[in-house]
Amino acid sequence: MRNLMKDFNLHEVPISQQMSFLPPWKDSEFKYLNPFGSFDRSNTSDTIFQQLFADHRFRFHDFVPIYRDGSKLSSRVSLAVVFSKSVSAFTLLPFYPIFTAEITAVFHDLKQILKCPMGKYAIYTDSLSVLQALNSLHCKSHPLVFSVLDLYDKLISKDFL
Repeated sequence: MRNLMKDFNLHEVPISQQMSFLPPWKDSEFKYLNPFGSFDRSNTSDTIFQQLFADHRFRFHDFVPIYRDGSKLSSRVSLAVVFSKSVSAFTLLPFYPIFTAEITAVFHDLKQILKCPMGKYAIYTDSLSVLQALNSLHCKSHPLVFSVLDLYDKLISKDFL
């Protein structure tokens, strides 16, 4: 097989990633709020961030909060999700980057929301890189970015916020 690929000058053809079900003419309409975006972490006290978060929860009190986080230690990569009254924790293979844990957590969140009654949900994350990846889709995006955006699109089409 390798020789045939070389004979036809196909040995450098990039392998395509997972196909997205998002139509190519449709821009990613992923929306998120970042009330902390204008604050420099090194020059802002924790109290300010806590007040901003409390204000955000007050203004969006009618949204069901979902908290999630990913972490990486030398021996493992894991993620946890707090949704309604349940906590889910998962361990990934140790060679996965932290980004994979973070995007996997968001994917899990959206799958859980899809099973719930229609309503308003707020996913809280500390991963700016995941938010940026979801907002700037391109052909070399992480495969789970496509999966998250597909689920997000399904939720939007079912009138979830």
